[in-house]
Amino acid sequence: MTPYSRKSLPILKMLPLGGLGEIGLNCLSMEQSNFRFLVDCGVMFPDETMPGVDLVIPDLSYLDAAPPPSAIIITHGHEDHVGAVPYLLTKFSPTVYGTRFTLAVLEQKLQELKINTSSKMIEITPRSKIDLGPFEIEFLRVSHSIPDGVGLAVNTAHGIVVISGDFRMDLSSKREDATDLKRFAELGETGVLALLSDSTNVERDGFSLPESEVGHTLESIILEAKGRVILSVFSSNIARIGQIMEIASRHRRKVALSGKSMVQSINLARNLGVLKYKDELIVALKDISQIPNHRILLLTTGSQGEPLSVLSRLAGRSHPDLRIEPGDTVILSSRFLPGNDRAISSMLNSFLLQGADVVYEKIRNVHASGHAHIEELKLMLRLTKPRYFVPIHGEIRQLVLHGRLAVEMGIDPQNVLNAFDGRSIIFNKGKGSLGESHHTGRIYLDGKGFGDLGSQLIADRRRMSENGLLTCCILYKKRTGKIVGGPILKSCGLIREEEQNELLQGAGEAALEAFNRLQAEKKLHDPGCADEIARELKRYFNRHTNRRPVVIPLLVEV
Repeated sequence: MTPYSRKSLPILKMLPLGGLGEIGLNCLSMEQSNFRFLVDCGVMFPDETMPGVDLVIPDLSYLDAAPPPSAIIITHGHEDHVGAVPYLLTKFSPTVYGTRFTLAVLEQKLQELKINTSSKMIEITPRSKIDLGPFEIEFLRVSHSIPDGVGLAVNTAHGIVVISGDFRMDLSSKREDATDLKRFAELGETGVLALLSDSTNVERDGFSLPESEVGHTLESIILEAKGRVILSVFSSNIARIGQIMEIASRHRRKVALSGKSMVQSINLARNLGVLKYKDELIVALKDISQIPNHRILLLTTGSQGEPLSVLSRLAGRSHPDLRIEPGDTVILSSRFLPGNDRAISSMLNSFLLQGADVVYEKIRNVHASGHAHIEELKLMLRLTKPRYFVPIHGEIRQLVLHGRLAVEMGIDPQNVLNAFDGRSIIFNKGKGSLGESHHTGRIYLDGKGFGDLGSQLIADRRRMSENGLLTCCILYKKRTGKIVGGPILKSCGLIREEEQNELLQGAGEAALEAFNRLQAEKKLHDPGCADEIARELKRYFNRHTNRRPVVIPLLVEV
């Protein structure tokens, strides 16, 4: 690392490109002395306000200005931290650093998307260090709900910046998986300039539930179950999947796997030696009918009510090979993510109506969060003793609450830097402050396309879903402007059947009146002619139905 005199300290700039103001899209740019590297580049999954969107990634156009990112460090393999890296690698060729499991997750994604990259993949281990331009970076082991997570200690010209990564302090974890509290404390004694800490669970009191307690609860439920156990868990939660397989083996249940991501994740973890089980424990899904119900455990994804998942198809009685039977026990060993509550509730209600017992987080301890609760967040602050504090990874309310918590723990209120996406954090001559804002945003993807759908297209889709669609076609002679056909109107999702004839007749008259006015004003060939007819139809339906549909006007010259 380059030594600097106090007077010649280069400015340190940190810019969140995502993850500060929402759950997901985590991406942080760190810059010093004309050198830039990134920490994570994740996705966000769409909600009900994004019809037709499959994936959301951060807008990385800020990186187009020099210098290009020389490296990216991926703290762990969850989608909200690694999911957008393949798209980054289509634009830039940074060296990629990550732990063994994390890099394996990334390489699997690159293969699925058929992306070839010239970027080097370099495996790192906890407590190892690398020199990255003007920075020295140490990797800090943290416990999370996926293997091989790390935080970072970034030695800069101004001091050490600690980035917690997603973490919890589960004292029941195996030593090789536990958060390295000793090293965080040693850094605190050395002196930490700034702590950037995960805010996801700042609204949850106490300590996070130990994973071992989840295991005990699951074992008691499985032991009591009289029929099949259908257990849903996030496919990345390898530690819990390992516990479930051990429980199944102890109680002589065969495990059937369902869901592409579940099978891929388990195979990946087993190939890397992270997950161990005997081959005879697994049975093919097609063969479970040959095994008594009380000897079956179906391990699947779909806990968020995803429409095409096995759980949703079982709830809707649409699975081609399986049906819920009285005596089945359905366990959702996961948290209900915001925005999915309605789909999950509908699914659980259906299982109960079909005679199954249903167990989920609100009634039994069948899930433990991978994110630190309030007391763990306080402990991280006590251990690292930072001068400055920057809450990261969360929605605005969570970032603000975490900032207040830091003040309660003794951080100077002026040293709590509440930055949101696009607002830079600057350290100049050892002092921290919020700097200028830069353009950030979201890129909406559908299907396998890499192009941005655009906010206008999303708005149009949303409007169609809420207000319906209307097409209006008018055929007229080019030379005279005389109408020879139409207006022909077709609507979708706009008008109740009993009102259709009356409203469409009135809409046709409104379109005809607008056309005749444009003809009289000799504007039929103007570029905005069709748009004027569309506006008139929107005004008509707004007056009569309080809706403003998407209108597609077609003026055809013959």
